[in-house]
Amino acid sequence: MRVGTSFILSNTPQRLVPEEGQGNASIGNMFAIRPTLPVYNPYGTFYELGGTTENPVKFLLERKIENNHLYIGNNAFVEAEILNVLLWKTTFSFSLINFTENYYRPITATIAGQQLKGQGTSRLLKDYMWNVDNTLSYVKIKELLAQQQQDSIKILEKDQNLQASQLAQEQTIRQYGRAALALLLVVIAVILYSYWQNRRKNLIIHLSR
Repeated sequence: MRVGTSFILSNTPQRLVPEEGQGNASIGNMFAIRPTLPVYNPYGTFYELGGTTENPVKFLLERKIENNHLYIGNNAFVEAEILNVLLWKTTFSFSLINFTENYYRPITATIAGQQLKGQGTSRLLKDYMWNVDNTLSYVKIKELLAQQQQDSIKILEKDQNLQASQLAQEQTIRQYGRAALALLLVVIAVILYSYWQNRRKNLIIHLSR
């Protein structure tokens, strides 16, 4: 008998940038208004631009659009042999999707908020799903296990052969490296010997003069 399970949990919170129609678009207003205009009044409240143009910082901070997406998933199975020729497998899967959205626009946030005398909404969406699968298969369990064991042995032998080949390659590389080092030492010795012979000849000629 074999038993297995898997579990997935995902939670994605989001805070969105509020955007509305002409005159109430925060990003558009940032490019449209003069950069020298203040954000706050001296006594701490938001600076009002006048007309239908909103203070973009006020527009962003006083309004809230928050979403949250929660996902929970689980999968489990039970597998059993029957009389060495049948394989029974039961799989159970379950998932839960939970989506929440909160929207808040106070009466002081925007011109539209003043017209609506404030606005707030909250939504909750839930989606459940579960599934059960039962499978009965005819297999020769002993032959299947023997085949799996042979496959495992082949994989092990392949790994051993690969390791032996890599070891042989490393030994060959070491041998070539030693030979190259020995040849380099011989060349250096010949160069030094030739240099010493030339210096010796020059010294003999200089003394004979």
